[in-house]
Amino acid sequence: MESTYGNSIMPGNKVDVYVKLIDDKDKVIYGQFYEKVEVLGVKDSSGKNVFENTKESRTPSYVYFSLEEVKYLLFSSLQYVQDFYSNYEIEIVLVPNTVEFKSDDATATEVTSEFLYDFTIDKIKQIDEQEDLYNELLNEIEQQKLEEELEKEEEKTEE
Repeated sequence: MESTYGNSIMPGNKVDVYVKLIDDKDKVIYGQFYEKVEVLGVKDSSGKNVFENTKESRTPSYVYFSLEEVKYLLFSSLQYVQDFYSNYEIEIVLVPNTVEFKSDDATATEVTSEFLYDFTIDKIKQIDEQEDLYNELLNEIEQQKLEEELEKEEEKTEE
C-alpha cells in the first residue's frame, strides 16, 4: 500500500520512477530514474488485478509498466548491481508524476538521472559475467542517440 501511494497508483496513471541507493556506510542518494511512465497494471500477490472489482479488498504487490528497450536494459541492470554489490541496497520508488519524491533521510543527497545512469553502467561494466549486458546496453544507448539525432534533423528539414 505504501509503495502505491495508498492504492492510488492505478492502470493508465503516469508515474515517475525514483531510485534510492544506500551504501555500506549508510550514505543515501536518490534521484528520478524515469519520468511519466505509464502504469499497465497493478496486481496482488496471487496475480489478480487489484482494481478488478470493488467487492473484495486486494493489496497491491506488483506494479507493471513498460519501457523502451534501452530504458529496460538500464532499469533491469539495477538488479544485477544489487545482486553483485552486497554493500548497496537499492530501492525502487514509484511516485505519481504530480508529486515530487524526497527521501525521508535528512542526510540523503539528491542526484540527477544522468548520475544514476552512469552509476549503473559503471557498476555493470565491473561485473565480469555481465559483459554482454554491458555491451548491449552501450550499443542500445548509442543507437537511441543516433535515432534522436535523426529525428531532430528530420524536424529541422520539415520546418
